[in-house]
Amino acid sequence: MPIDNDFVTDGFSIKTAYYLANACAAAYLDVLGDSAVELALGQDAATFQFADFHGFVAALEQAVLVAFRGTDNLENWMTDGRIIPVSNPAYPGQVHQGFNAAMEVLWPNLRGLMPVGARPIWVTGHSLGGALATLAALRLQAADFPVRAVYTYGSPRVGDPAFAASYQMPNYRFVNYNDLVPHVPSEQFLLGVPGQGIRLIHYQHIGTLKHLGRDGLLTEDANAAEERKEFLLHSLTAAGGSIEPEAINDHRIANYIAALKKNLS
Repeated sequence: MPIDNDFVTDGFSIKTAYYLANACAAAYLDVLGDSAVELALGQDAATFQFADFHGFVAALEQAVLVAFRGTDNLENWMTDGRIIPVSNPAYPGQVHQGFNAAMEVLWPNLRGLMPVGARPIWVTGHSLGGALATLAALRLQAADFPVRAVYTYGSPRVGDPAFAASYQMPNYRFVNYNDLVPHVPSEQFLLGVPGQGIRLIHYQHIGTLKHLGRDGLLTEDANAAEERKEFLLHSLTAAGGSIEPEAINDHRIANYIAALKKNLS
């Protein structure tokens, strides 16, 4: 039976959140197969691979869906060489150098895949795919594509405070209880930058937080999320930099889907 969505409704929808989380899971497939039927993507849905980046674009009857998959090696994206924020005229403020470089590879090809027409666009992604979805939505909007909303799951921080302050489109950012990835890069840290010496780096999340608690139930309590962040980061430090299994398990898109399912009425 197809998974339902609520694309006709403006604003946040838990039904759409569950649907798009399943779309993120489908983005990990090289062939959509049964997922195309479950999501009612239609015959024109097509996966893409540009360099190391994967996802799919689907033109539904009432909307267009763009989904990005994550990566099994997110830690490689948090190294000094990629974590430096850089400027790009396509975005306000500064953004993570690695994510910026990835979107520079993706954008010309992605734009060519977008169907012509006025159907609203939903953009989604998990993990690294959430960071790419955040940037892609801005590029699509600037190219006059009607982006309705962005839904991300376990996304790292993408840009600096100026980027966050200028990001105006609806963006719903899901964080599953023990997931550590949404807490990197750190909000501020010192980093040696070639030609600049030691620099204080700032990152800030964008969008509306949607926190999934221990029981899987949805809350927008930022304090609860902050308390969990401090616990996770302390645990990471105490463990000598090794990530606890719970932080890995709660980052999996399958566990986001399981938690969201509990919130469906």
